[in-house]
Amino acid sequence: MPNRSPSVGSPGGFGAAVSWPIVLGLAALGLLVPLAELTGLRDALGPTGGVLLFAVVGAAWIGVVGFGDVPRAVSTLTLTGAMFGLLLVGLSVTLRTLPDADGLGLLKGALLEVARSTVLGAVCGVLAAALQNARSGQR
Repeated sequence: MPNRSPSVGSPGGFGAAVSWPIVLGLAALGLLVPLAELTGLRDALGPTGGVLLFAVVGAAWIGVVGFGDVPRAVSTLTLTGAMFGLLLVGLSVTLRTLPDADGLGLLKGALLEVARSTVLGAVCGVLAAALQNARSGQR
């Protein structure tokens, strides 16, 4: 029986490396959400503005990875989500936009933000991988 698994090192194969420029670029794209909050755009979009902005960022992540045939879609977007969470925490510390809390409360909030963003990235990664699989079936 022939081996039909992708070879190590092939594009999209099991040995293909995660593209760190894509991870960092997509994580930076997620910073549109706090930028919209700082500029007042989030409030201008109404009560669902935050959800709408996250949906736009998520759709961009899925589209770039799903249509761009980026290898390791789930790993790439899970790492993107984690990096996005770290950037949000770093931005909050830098701009001093943190809520009034003690050290332990801030640490819990930071860990929760990174975990939430990581899960968001993983969900987007699964959807991007499904998009890649659907597209490869059409070829």
